[in-house]
Amino acid sequence: MLKPFIVFASVVAVLVGGCFIVQKQPSKTPQTVEKLTIATVDYAPFALMYIAQNQGYFKEEGLDVTYKTFPKGIDSLTAALKGDFDLGLANETPAVRKIYEGEKLRIISTLQTSTKNTAIIGRKDKGILTVNDLRGKKIGVALNSSYEFFLYSFLVSHGISFSDVVLVDGDLASMSTLLTDGTVDAVATGNIYLYDAQRVFPPELLSTFQSEVYTENSVIAGREDIVKNKKEAIARFLRALVKAEKYYTTNNKEALDAVVAELPGVSEDSIRGTWNQFTPTLRLDNVLLTLLTREGQWLEDSGIYKNEFPDFKKAIFTDYLKSIKPEAVTLY
Repeated sequence: MLKPFIVFASVVAVLVGGCFIVQKQPSKTPQTVEKLTIATVDYAPFALMYIAQNQGYFKEEGLDVTYKTFPKGIDSLTAALKGDFDLGLANETPAVRKIYEGEKLRIISTLQTSTKNTAIIGRKDKGILTVNDLRGKKIGVALNSSYEFFLYSFLVSHGISFSDVVLVDGDLASMSTLLTDGTVDAVATGNIYLYDAQRVFPPELLSTFQSEVYTENSVIAGREDIVKNKKEAIARFLRALVKAEKYYTTNNKEALDAVVAELPGVSEDSIRGTWNQFTPTLRLDNVLLTLLTREGQWLEDSGIYKNEFPDFKKAIFTDYLKSIKPEAVTLY
């Protein structure tokens, strides 16, 4: 079911020599309302979107947003690439896969970043006491997601390959259930999805493994033709998110309350308990480009894709963010 976001404010976008020039300060309330559709996942680290809605920033920017949630980020990007939605929100791995498959996906900004938002938790009663005990175990993970790449990176850093474990695919929301009902011995996913499982099991019954070997990046992306043709709507959307980012920085507790209010279907305890493990931010930099390239190399080395290695830099569309938050674009 589509959920409405209604919105009003001003942005002028002019195409000059192939580049966007967006007026930095709105001079008056826009006379017309732009529309934008978004495919997303109910995921608290996408906080800026929920803050913008809760604080009325979309309305201030003259934007009418409708959105629909999907089980995985790969699903939201697939829907956007089909043209069913203007933009899709996901972590970076699904974007890497779509780009490698030759899809004309364009990333217009990150939405959040974190080195603390992913983990593996295993049941000690299944014999998982150390990292090496993961060998031969069934591990639940949402395949084609950033969590699969995190799991791969973590295992490789400890001399363990995917062939040494048994991967069990599952939706993000099912990770806790897979672990608690014994379908798997361990799960690898975002902390917000692990929170409920960690509350079911006393700490002494679980082994938790985290690592900074992987930096999660959530991205805002869309099909190339839509990204280039929806200039006014996308500019207003990003402008509202910039306001949300400032609100998050200066009113952190209230921002947390706003996200809780906008995600009634997500455990409030899990949102509050993991709030400080990610940083909502809009940026386009070489950290993102390096991550995209690294994941592309993983897909190639794994034999998943054998076509020509893509130029991930070409998939990053900087025009909007350069005009609205120029200091956040440090890509070279």
